[in-house]
Amino acid sequence: MSRKKVLVVDDDINIRRLVEAALKQNGFEVTHVDSGEKALAALSISPFDVIILDILLPGIDGLETLKQIRANPCFRQLPVIMLTYNVPIKLDKISDNLSEPDIIKDRKLSGR
Repeated sequence: MSRKKVLVVDDDINIRRLVEAALKQNGFEVTHVDSGEKALAALSISPFDVIILDILLPGIDGLETLKQIRANPCFRQLPVIMLTYNVPIKLDKISDNLSEPDIIKDRKLSGR
């Protein structure tokens, strides 16, 4: 059985390393890049099962990267998890790029 392939897109090397370590520990094959442009290039070279995409990226940001991914019919159903760190992002700003099942409402998580 082949391992699921994940593309991690984040300009913060510490976040990339943290996410990569957690995914590898759980059996995923991980490729990581630091920009939207590199993510699009990686998608043109190799198939992935899921993308973890930072919203705030240098160059083209995560929202524009997502638009370009969704513009390609081959990637319309590819799961994309949007990620951001310590920045208040309003859901209405990103909802134009996501379909209803993709949206996870802003929630506080507890250990219970």
